[in-house]
Amino acid sequence: MEHLTKSLHELFASNIKPRTRVVEYFSGVELDSERWGLNQIVSTCTATIDDLGLKMATDNGSGSPSASLTFSDVKQFNSKGSSIVGNCKKGSNTNVGIKYGLADDSTVTPPNAANMGEGSLYSYKSLETNNESVTASNVALGTDWFTFKIDLRPAVCRMDLDGLLKISKTTDIPANTKLQPFLYIQSRSTAAVKQWNTNYCEAYNT
Repeated sequence: MEHLTKSLHELFASNIKPRTRVVEYFSGVELDSERWGLNQIVSTCTATIDDLGLKMATDNGSGSPSASLTFSDVKQFNSKGSSIVGNCKKGSNTNVGIKYGLADDSTVTPPNAANMGEGSLYSYKSLETNNESVTASNVALGTDWFTFKIDLRPAVCRMDLDGLLKISKTTDIPANTKLQPFLYIQSRSTAAVKQWNTNYCEAYNT
């Protein structure tokens, strides 16, 4: 007979803290609305599942149609000890900005945030932290799939791109608070549908 490798006491003892971990593959026929909530910020945007995974898209209005997708203010992740991993690509359309990471609310400019930034909001793939403090990497913007990882620790925020450490930031990083996944799209001026895709999101406390 096989035995459990850990007893229930070991799993739930106060000095052994199980990690909070969420993994989302964005597959199936529709987005899990019990987990994810769409916040319409300007005009009308959508968050749907297609063959590439999650697709966030704006309507074809001019100005700045924008929206964020979060856990509807269910904040499970520690700003001083958590990580988020995502795999994503920007659509071929120009004049679109995306953000993907962790934040403490669903507005355009969360007071506490650590997001990967791509698209026309930036000059290079970037790390955007509190109140839109942007630190650029040396990785060019593009429309190919790539993977990022953001690590939040007590005094530093780090971002890897495709497995390589690109940014280590010690200023304007989240205070001691709770965060949720934050996915964002913004159209930049021109009247046309904009979109981006992600097929993987993993967030966990360390």
